[in-house]
Formats: sequence, structure tokens, C-alpha cells
Amino acid sequence: MALEDIRAMKLFAPLTDEECAQMASALTRMELPAGATVLQAGEPSDSLYFIEKGSVQVLSAASDRRVSLAAFGATEHFGDMAIVDGGGVSARDRKSVV
Repeated sequence: MALEDIRAMKLFAPLTDEECAQMASALTRMELPAGATVLQAGEPSDSLYFIEKGSVQVLSAASDRRVSLAAFGATEHFGDMAIVDGGGVSARDRKSVV
């Protein structure tokens, strides 16, 4: 990921260029097709996901219909709660809707 892409991420806004460069070298890029499942409820997760382009919807499938719980777009992130509380993914699934 290029330095300018890291600087565009809201979470990294307060970081120096040197700190952003360190983050860029530690990140792994993932490209997903539209509709792909990123995470499933109950799965363990030790990853934080940053959205470079496109969007992600958090969907609940607790009933026979899916309900949108949240949406994230470019420069936003998700997956942090599973890391913070040490539990699994709390939403039913997260779908890429690029």
C-alpha cells in the first residue's frame, strides 16, 4: 500500500510520514469481488480491515431476511471489536459490495 493511501485512512491521520510508512510495510492488500463474504459471525478474527475503495455492509441474517446493520466506505476500517474484546466476529456476516 502506498504512503498516500495510508495517509488517506482516517485512523492514520495523526501519524507522521515515518509512522505511516511503517504501517504500509506491515499491511497486506486483499481484493475481493462484489458480494464476497469477508467475515462470518462467530469466527475468530485477529485482523483489522481498511477499505481503500468500495464499501462493506454489515448484515444480520438472524431471521429469514438480511438486515443492514452498518456500512463502511473508503478510508474507513472495521474488524477492530473482535481484536479489542478478544472474541469472535459479532455480526452475522460482512459482505463486500464494491
